[in-house]
Amino acid sequence: MWSVLLSLSLFLQPNSAEEVMLLDTTESTSELGWTTYPDTGWDEVSVLDDRGKLIRTFEVCNVNQNPRLQDNWLATPFLFRFSAPRVFVTLRFSVRDCASLRSPSPSCRETLILYYKQADSQRELERTWVAEVGQKDYTSHHANNIPPSYCRCNATFTCLAEHPFS
Repeated sequence: MWSVLLSLSLFLQPNSAEEVMLLDTTESTSELGWTTYPDTGWDEVSVLDDRGKLIRTFEVCNVNQNPRLQDNWLATPFLFRFSAPRVFVTLRFSVRDCASLRSPSPSCRETLILYYKQADSQRELERTWVAEVGQKDYTSHHANNIPPSYCRCNATFTCLAEHPFS
């Protein structure tokens, strides 16, 4: 089963070493405004995280779909980075273990791949965001899975990625 919960915090660090928050979804209680692909299958929901706090998340679980069609994408709204040469991304997510399914599916995936793409506008992102993937930055494999006996949707894991920009 491919079930992903996401929350995102983006910091930028301008040349003066000052940190500025570009996007923080950890306090959001209403729609996040992210773009999903495909248009169907994704659910944006509020759930309790591992600390009992209500957070806004995205979930997708379509393991009975044709494996060749099993591509699920999320994109944040366009974020202006000002003059910062680096952006730090903290992504919290959970992925359910495929072995926990009663009937394993060939379309079940246990990875989450983080991509980033530089763009000048929201329009440019919307035009190319699925067709042109962007730079691969981080891949999570089954080590970040929720164990089969622990399938609570509010378990999360954190990865940290640093993006240098030109």
